Order: sequence, then structure tokens, then C-alpha cells
Amino acid sequence: MSIVRILIVSDAGGGFQRSNTSQHKFHVGEFVKVLADTVWQGFTVEIVKAHRSADPSPGTPVASHPIGADIYGFRFNAASLAGFDMAFFFSIASKSEDPVSLDSDRQNEAAALAVFMESGKGYFAVGDHEDLGASINQHVPRIRSMRRWASPGAGPHGGPVAPSGLGADRHDTLQSGTDSGSNGSTNFPFQFNDQSDDIPQPIAVRSYELLHSRWFSSTLPHPLLCSPMGRINVLPDHMHEGWCEVPSDLTRDENLPGRAGKKEYPLDSASVRVEPEVIAEATVLAHTTLNQEFGNLVSPATSSKVFGVIAAYDGHRAGIGRAVVDATWHHFININTIGTTSSFAGLNPNKTKGFYNGPGDTAVADYEKIKHYYRNLVYWLIPANRGHIIFLKQFAEAMHFNPGSEQFAGSRYYGDHLRDLHLWEILGFAQLAEGYFKATRGFCYKFHLLPIFLYPIWKFDPHIWEELAPEIAPWHPTAQLEARKQKTLEGWQQTLLPDAKLRFNVLLGTLAMAVHDTVGLYDEVTEKHIVTVQKRFFEMLPKHLEMAANELESSVKATRRLSADFKKLAEAASNVRLASK
Repeated sequence: MSIVRILIVSDAGGGFQRSNTSQHKFHVGEFVKVLADTVWQGFTVEIVKAHRSADPSPGTPVASHPIGADIYGFRFNAASLAGFDMAFFFSIASKSEDPVSLDSDRQNEAAALAVFMESGKGYFAVGDHEDLGASINQHVPRIRSMRRWASPGAGPHGGPVAPSGLGADRHDTLQSGTDSGSNGSTNFPFQFNDQSDDIPQPIAVRSYELLHSRWFSSTLPHPLLCSPMGRINVLPDHMHEGWCEVPSDLTRDENLPGRAGKKEYPLDSASVRVEPEVIAEATVLAHTTLNQEFGNLVSPATSSKVFGVIAAYDGHRAGIGRAVVDATWHHFININTIGTTSSFAGLNPNKTKGFYNGPGDTAVADYEKIKHYYRNLVYWLIPANRGHIIFLKQFAEAMHFNPGSEQFAGSRYYGDHLRDLHLWEILGFAQLAEGYFKATRGFCYKFHLLPIFLYPIWKFDPHIWEELAPEIAPWHPTAQLEARKQKTLEGWQQTLLPDAKLRFNVLLGTLAMAVHDTVGLYDEVTEKHIVTVQKRFFEMLPKHLEMAANELESSVKATRRLSADFKKLAEAASNVRLASK
């Protein structure tokens, strides 16, 4: 089975132990555990943990080590990044705290990350308020402009200033907990330690249109925020978050050592510049906050506002790696996920458990959603040249693990077998695939698959691809434009014609059949499998679409007969004259 290699880097007070003690409050041990415990579809993961500082306790076993990394003194360069599919950088340090003091050396590390992404690899970066996390990330292409890293003045590449940590301009997303704190005779419903309870902040998730009509629209979230539990619309809360955004200038050069002439945001194959997106926004609530950790300091009242909390860049469309930034590492670290035992005044015992405050110290439902966000980061950042094989393996597992597939065991659906095919078999396969993925990855996942295998249609006729885009690739900008241009059925017509989405189901069912016939459960998927699946897919597709077209024509005739019956009934009803009493 394929192995996805994940590099997770931290610095300063960050680390990898999982505990709710003060020593490990800025560690990502819980995040690492979620990834390690996940049963991944189509692959397994290998996680390497690296820290930028020297080993403070050489020879100490990892389990009891103060940091718990596999590598110490880490620097980003070609050798250290070799072999990894993606890198996560939870940078705790401010610019002055980074062990690399020369900015020219930091730019060299940023250039190494630029080459890493240019080779198709994924990168996730996060800081906190002000300049926390900025030392390297303020130079990394796309990362530096999708999030604010600069403080107190503008950044080296013209980046705007980030929110403060304690001022009235801070991005305070704390939700009032079940208790309040006091400073003298004044009670404060919002406390710094509320971040350690089991109440998350709500976030507004961007919607991508699938179907548009006069009466309603059908939408999806970004793949990073889709789960079997629905949209991932919550995150851990925190008193002073950062700010994700889309930069105003997408035409700048990288301006990094050895990268002359390289654009920060390159063009795709159609010479269109691929833009980043803010895929979720958070809300600052207007309130003061009591900071027990800072000597009962009362931070000034904030003003209500909305800001970008997650931004994503689909580099695959430009032939490079994907990138994601988040407003704060407090969405991932121990103090916000598994609680704290720090001796804050008036600490509620529930805050020692964090989101594990369910029955028997199990995770509450909101946190199960958040864990899907963690997993989706891995799925989404997989390089495109590996993702095709991994997706195909996932699809094969969906076909073979689904109990409903037993009804199709031993069947073959290509070559001469096409003669005896029935439409219900095609739709049955579509239902199997959709049901499995919806239960394991969420409703969005099926839309990852079809573009991979339908890509030859784009080469043959781009106009057909554009027409299909809203159905099969809803996150592509072309799809969003086409979804608004198309004349879709009205809402009431949708209820009369359930076959309105028949085309997508025929495409999905045909692909499922091709996978079923080509890839065995224990096969090691290769490029040869992809070619064979694609060949069988296009061999079966014309016949399948013809069958669906015939079915639609029958449905239209039936609808016309029903319409005629309605009119007759209306005429009969209009002639009824009831006698008066």
C-alpha cells in the first residue's frame, strides 16, 4: 500500500507530547495522535516530527522527552525535505526567537520550501497573533501573502500588519464558557481559559454552488471543510488569532535566492492565474477578556468584525503543490484541544479535559468534526502525481468493502457484457460509491474522482468540459461561472423529474464499474491500472449515456401525460357547482 510521508515541524515552546500540563500547552501531540490513529483510505502515513532547536535532553526516550521530536536542529533545505509528500510548520516563535538569526539564511530556507512546492508537494503553515511564526513563513511564496505575519510594521514583501495580542484590535474568538472569572468585584463572562473548555467557536464556511435555480441552490463546502458529519463549521476558540486573506496583488515575483523571475502565483495551462481563496471566516465578538495567565489583566473591549480564518491555494491547477494557512495554531495545540492543568484562578475542572468532556471522557461531537479538518489537510495536500493512484485505491476499497457490492460479485461490465446491462446496475454502482464515501469522507468526496478520469474530454472538446464542470468539479472557478450561466430546472420541476442529476450518477456509476472490473482489493495500484480504468470507462460510457437518454425521454413523455391529466382535472374541477344549503 502507498505510504504518504508527512513532515511536522515546530520550534521554540512547541513540541509533540500529548498532555494537558503547562509544559506541553503549545505542543501538537493531540494533532499528531489524530493523524496516527486514523485509518486512511488507500494509503498509510509515516510521520516525522522535527524541531528547530537543539535537543535539550539528549538520550532521553521520546515518551518522556520535554519535546518529543525525531529530529532536532531542523532546517528547511533540499536534503531535509527530500522524500516527503507534505510539510506542516507549527511555528510558535516570533522573529526574534528563531534560532536562525540572519534573514538571508531564512530566505534560503523559504526558497527551499518554494522548490518543494514547485515539485508538487503540499505545505501548511500557521502562526498566531502579531509576528508569531513569521521568521520563515514571511518569505515563503503564497504563504506570506495568504496570511498576515508582520508586526509591528509591514513585512519584508509588503505584507500588511497582523492583529495584536492584547489590544482592542485583537481577533478574539472566545466563546463565553459555563463559568465566569473575577477581578476584584467585577465578573467577566469571557476568560482566557475558556479556550480550554468544550465550547468551540462557530465559523462561516464558504459555499460552492452545485445547482442553481430560481427557488434554491445546492452548495458544497471546500474539501477541507467537508465531513461525514456535514460541514465543518466549528474550530477551537482563542483570545488573539491571526488573519488569513487573499492578497491584492497576485502578480509579484517570489524574490528569493535562486528563484529569479519566478511568479508567486503562476498561471495554469490556460494562462489564467490561479488565485488563493478564503474558505472560512471567523467572528470577533465585542467584549473584554479576563487574562488569568497574565496576572488577571483585563484586555480592552474588542469591536465585532469578521476575518479570514482558513485560506487555501489549489496549486495543482498550476502544476505545483497546494498550500493552506490557518489563523492560529491554537486550533491544533494541546491547550485548546485536550485542556489544561495550569493553575489559572478559578479554573473549571472541565477545562482540564478540553473537548474530551463527553461521557467517559470521550470527544464531544463538535471535536469529531474538527478532527476531520485535521485529516482533510492530509488528503488535500497529497501531491497530484500521487493522488491519482491513491484516489483509485480508495475507490477500489469503496467497491470491495461495501456490503452492498455482493450483489455484483463476479459480474463483468465491459466488452460483450455491455449487451446485457441494465440502467439499475449503473445507478446501483453509483449509489454504492456515493454511500461509502459519504459515510467515510463526506458528501464532497465523490467530486474528487470524476475529473481525474474525464480529463481526456477536456482535450477533445473544452466546451463539453465546461458544461460538465458544475456537476463534476464544483470547486474549479470555471464550474462556479458555468453554474450561474446554466438554465437549470426550477425547484418544483426538480421534484417532478428526479432524473435531473442522472448524468452525474451515470458518470459515477460507470467509473465505479470500471474500477470494480479492474482493481482488486489487494492490488498495488499503478499507472497501468489508471490507464486500464480510463479505457474501460470510455468503452462503457457511450452505451450508458444512451440508456440514460432513453430513460429521460420516457420520463418526459410520462410527465407530459401527467401534465395533461392535471389539466383535465383542473377543467373538471372548474365545472363543479356545489348546491347552496
